[in-house]
Amino acid sequence: MSHSDFSVLEIDYDVEVAQGKHEKKYDFIYAMTNTEAEVKNGCTGWGAYAKNWPLAKKAMDIMCLEMNFTGVVLGIVDSNGNSCEIPPSCQNKVVTAPFVNYFEGLNFMRQSKFLFLPQVYDASPRFAVEAMSLNVPLLMNNQIVGGWKYINDETGEFFNDDIMSDFRSSLVKLVNRLDSYSPRSYVELNYGTKIAGSKLRAFVEKNFSDRVSLHKESHLLIPSEPPSNDKINTDDTVESAHDHDERLLLIDTDGQEDCGL
Repeated sequence: MSHSDFSVLEIDYDVEVAQGKHEKKYDFIYAMTNTEAEVKNGCTGWGAYAKNWPLAKKAMDIMCLEMNFTGVVLGIVDSNGNSCEIPPSCQNKVVTAPFVNYFEGLNFMRQSKFLFLPQVYDASPRFAVEAMSLNVPLLMNNQIVGGWKYINDETGEFFNDDIMSDFRSSLVKLVNRLDSYSPRSYVELNYGTKIAGSKLRAFVEKNFSDRVSLHKESHLLIPSEPPSNDKINTDDTVESAHDHDERLLLIDTDGQEDCGL
């Protein structure tokens, strides 16, 4: 189980499609979490490492040069407008952006044909589940430490980061099957707050009943979140303003907090 299992977006997808929110402007989207210092240092810091920026640039060059793809890359522009360097082949084809707020990021996702995930150590990224919630398939590094469980015939393709020829073949396979994937249906059936919360509650009850007393009429356990000004609170989501750790909140059927671990 991963924290990202809880990140399925509760939206009316059909209404959004009818409103034109999912009209595609970009072939791919990639997000690289940076800091001000990373841009100054050639994008070689933690964010670049976690998001595998060196491999992302190699893959972007292939996508832009050989496939003539367009894309959007988030999180590589600092507050002064300075940007991590993208491949020359991607100039005028790829939109570069700073670290945008939550809703802007989702809108970019809606407008993209697939999410590119070259990272290894950014395990089980929530962005992947949010993308699938928007019916956007994934192209994922098969070396990722977690998150691999999300890839199947309904959701996207793996590529081997050691063999760029494998990347090319995986990319072609993905593009040829874009209309065949159904990632939103898959995550709705297998993940989300209610499903993951029920599984987590059962796990805690089975393995830690000697340490934790759970309300008998409650059904869900969900991880708490750090406070955020640009995320929507739903009946089944509680954000904790007290800490930034993996504290768990017990949520009953009315969406009320009962106890914590």
